[in-house]
Amino acid sequence: GQRPHANGRFYFDIYTDDGAGTEGRDIIEPYDMVIDGTWHHVGFTFDNGEMIFYHDGVEIDTLTTTYDTLNDPSELDDEVAGTGYNMLRIGDCGRNGNAWEGSLDEAAIYGDVLTSEEIATLYSISATRLEAGLVGQWHMDGDMTDSAESVNPYAAGNLDGSLSGTASFTTEGAMNGGVSQDGGLGNLWTVADADALDTTQAFTTGFWAKVDPDSSALSGTGKDHYIAKYSTG
Repeated sequence: GQRPHANGRFYFDIYTDDGAGTEGRDIIEPYDMVIDGTWHHVGFTFDNGEMIFYHDGVEIDTLTTTYDTLNDPSELDDEVAGTGYNMLRIGDCGRNGNAWEGSLDEAAIYGDVLTSEEIATLYSISATRLEAGLVGQWHMDGDMTDSAESVNPYAAGNLDGSLSGTASFTTEGAMNGGVSQDGGLGNLWTVADADALDTTQAFTTGFWAKVDPDSSALSGTGKDHYIAKYSTG
């Protein structure tokens, strides 16, 4: 997500557990991920507690999380997850009254860990995407169709998304179109729950993001989220 900072920063907020009900939370703000009003590619991998962060195809930071398994979304308590969020939420996680303020484009989720070479390739061919391990892919060119199945017959399928609130399509995306969000709670895009999204051990995500450095989000006190997966039953 984006966190208020003099220059604007991306931040990552990760919840893990020990398998016996004890949660761990780790927050990292890679200082090379500066918000400057232009499009940047953001990528990160999670591999049994080892996280690697990428900015414009280049590795910039790493983190070893408290525990090596991501929270099982079905076990998150209401204080953390809220209720009824059986979906992938992009641009709003439903917590703290905060939402993403800016633009997003070319989002992809993989059910495995991509190598640094693959992340660099993902950055250079974002509109095409790598095929191996692809779970969901959204070009955001005027609709939220999941195009993963068109390039990978083993992709999850049925992961078409929809816009909510005042989230809207823009023709000024990183690659053709994109989605613009004004930071209001409930202005986001969502994808219905699917088993393929319930990974707890290994995954990769990549997307393009742009935030105006004069955005009101950077002068507030909250945190604005760009991706969250909750399933509270």
